[in-house]
Amino acid sequence: QAILAQVPRPKVSSNMGQCESCCTKREHGIRSDGCLAGLSLSRGQCTLPLKAPPSQADAKGPCGAEDAPTRRRGSFHRRPERLKSFSHDELRSSEHEVLPDADSEPAAQVMATPRVVPREPPEVGDIVSLGPGTPPEFHGHRGVVTAVAASFVTVAVLDAGGCVGVGECWPSFADVSLVRRDMRLGSRVVIDGFRGRAQNLNNSTGTIARHPRSGHPSFVCKPQAPGEPRLTFCVSLDNPAAGDGKASVLVEPRFLRPYGDFVRQVSAAAEQEASADSVPL
Repeated sequence: QAILAQVPRPKVSSNMGQCESCCTKREHGIRSDGCLAGLSLSRGQCTLPLKAPPSQADAKGPCGAEDAPTRRRGSFHRRPERLKSFSHDELRSSEHEVLPDADSEPAAQVMATPRVVPREPPEVGDIVSLGPGTPPEFHGHRGVVTAVAASFVTVAVLDAGGCVGVGECWPSFADVSLVRRDMRLGSRVVIDGFRGRAQNLNNSTGTIARHPRSGHPSFVCKPQAPGEPRLTFCVSLDNPAAGDGKASVLVEPRFLRPYGDFVRQVSAAAEQEASADSVPL
C-alpha cells in the first residue's frame, strides 16, 4: 500500500468528468500526461475529432481540403455553399455556350422518370438516388456523381427538381441507387425541349464531354440567381452550325435525352406513319 501511495495519480482536467459515461479507458486509453488519447477539449466539453473521408485523394470534393466535411450517421456531407460553381461569364467563350434554362414539361419528365438499369458501381456523371444511409436531410434526394473511390462516391445533392445543387455527401455504393447513366463521358445524347432562342438546338445530337474549365459535370450560377448552382453537362455538338458556330454547349440534364431513346422514338413514329399510309381507303 505504501508503494502504491507513492505513485502520483494522473492529472485529469475537471471537465473530463462530463464524458466519463461515453469515453472509457478501453475506447481511448490514457496517456502518461493524464489526457485521454484521441480526445480533444473545446470550451469545457469533450468532443471527438472529426475524421476526413476515407481515401480523400481518390475522391476529392469540389472544394479544397480546408473545407472539411462533417459526418452524420456514417455518411459525410457538405453544406450547399461548398459546391464549386461558375458564373455564365466565366464559362462562355468563342467555342462554348451556356444555354438558358426554360420550362419544358416533356424534358422535365425525362429527368424525373426512373430508369431500370443493371446493378453496377456508379460512374462520374451518373444520376443517383440517395438511400437511408445518407444524411437525413438528403435521404430520398437525387444527386450527380462527381468522383468515385474504391468503396464510396462523391455526390452533389440536387433539389426536388433535379436542377440545383443543395449540398454534398460521400455515401458508400450500398447507399445509392442508379437512376440515369446516360450522362457519362462519351455518351451520345440528343438535345430536346428548348423554347425561345435556343429551340434551334432541339434534335441536335452530340457527345457528353469534359468542359475545359468547369470539368464534368459542371455547376453554373445564373446572373439572376447567383446562389443557385445549376447542374449542367458539356455537349460536343455533331453539327456546330446548329449552335451558331459553337463547338459545344452547356445544357441542363432535363434537356438531354439518350440517343438510343431518340432513335427508337423516331423509328416508331416512322413505322406508325408508314402503317397509316398503307391502310386502304
